[in-house]
Amino acid sequence: MSIDRYYTTEVSVKGLTPIAGTDKETFAVKIAELFCRIEPQGEEPVMLGDGGYFYLFKMWCEEIDIMTGDQVISGETIYIVKGVSEIKAAGEDVHHLEISLAVPK
Repeated sequence: MSIDRYYTTEVSVKGLTPIAGTDKETFAVKIAELFCRIEPQGEEPVMLGDGGYFYLFKMWCEEIDIMTGDQVISGETIYIVKGVSEIKAAGEDVHHLEISLAVPK
């Protein structure tokens, strides 16, 4: 059974890109449409290394260009990517990604 049949949530992904002519960056869409699965990882917020409290989530999707610090947007919710793990199949090929997400409390 294929894992992609569980990818029922449509999201977009934004990443930091430089603003031309400045030393600043802004978030811009890097993936307009991605189907994935997002599940909460507990009901209570937890404090992360930066001292803020966050609700934690786990996301599964196909192998795609997502990195720590990106934003995953689903409807009105903006998740912050806190970690990306490649899950490999029986061989050496990446089967899917498992992504740790956080939403500020």
